[in-house]
Amino acid sequence: QKEKEDLIKFSNAAVILEILPIYDHLKIAFNHLPKDLENHDWVKGIGGIKKQTQDFLESIGIKEIKVVGEKFNHHFHEAISHEAKEGIKTDMIYEEINPGYMMHEKVLYPAKVRVAA
Repeated sequence: QKEKEDLIKFSNAAVILEILPIYDHLKIAFNHLPKDLENHDWVKGIGGIKKQTQDFLESIGIKEIKVVGEKFNHHFHEAISHEAKEGIKTDMIYEEINPGYMMHEKVLYPAKVRVAA
């Protein structure tokens, strides 16, 4: 019974893995949005699409892995670098390079991060 439930839960994982990079690029675009455009109707519309995508992913059990301010955990994070950072404790994540995602408590792919040494 558990195997059947898992098969149903994860049957769309391959499609989701194709959708997540598109969602990531949409988030990156919004992070670089010039202040003078943020109230433009077109931008608000695209923001609505971003929110709709986020809501859809959450509704099917996709969660973004928490990173900045979290303790490094090799099960959820992939360290791109380890550097000494003033004011940040060893093994704490101080920057996200690429987000990681989980689906129903299983890692689809880990978050790529920078970690304090």
